[in-house]
Amino acid sequence: MSVYESLVRPALFTLPPDLTHAIGHLALRATLPWRMLAAVTAFDVDDPVLKTTFAGVDLASPVGLAAGFDKDCELIGALSVLGFGFLTVGSIMPQPRPGPPFPRLVRYTETESLADSMGLPSRGRDYCVERLAQLGGRRVPVFANIGGFSAEEIAASLFAVEPHVDAIEISLMCPNMPRAGERFDDIGLLRDILTRTQGRRKRTIVRVPNDTAAPTTWRN
Repeated sequence: MSVYESLVRPALFTLPPDLTHAIGHLALRATLPWRMLAAVTAFDVDDPVLKTTFAGVDLASPVGLAAGFDKDCELIGALSVLGFGFLTVGSIMPQPRPGPPFPRLVRYTETESLADSMGLPSRGRDYCVERLAQLGGRRVPVFANIGGFSAEEIAASLFAVEPHVDAIEISLMCPNMPRAGERFDDIGLLRDILTRTQGRRKRTIVRVPNDTAAPTTWRN
């Protein structure tokens, strides 16, 4: 049994999951210790079998970090040395948002799972772009997940982050949907976004709701 399993994990599990999440973020803010650890640990993936290309970006591995963990682009330095094939930061929102009230996480120890109600807290686009612009020496491709509540907001975010990332991910799975009984016109929104971003230079991935075929009633 490892030190983590015997000591660190039990200690962390005595704390509320929101607090352990914050501790993890705090630990990853310091890049140097993780680079030193990576230098003596087999984090790097270097196997030709795993190499692939996605959205025109060469990846050492198809296993990457999805959007939602590094929402404000603050942890890229540390995360980039932990063996991921790519990192997805965000969702980057146009304006700062406090997010839902705490607690946002519920831990189910018996099934080794979490219920996630993090929502979309964000320091806002300007803060995230500033962080991305300061990046230096990152070791893996970085994708930016951008969100918003209109095609105009999403297009503005795309062009703001585009110079600093390898590709962009647009999420049409918005948590702030219209009132109950109203139809969320995701196809209309996508068309408007594509029209407004015709001058884009980086590859763009669009995340759509899981069921795009059946009519859906969205609720607040």
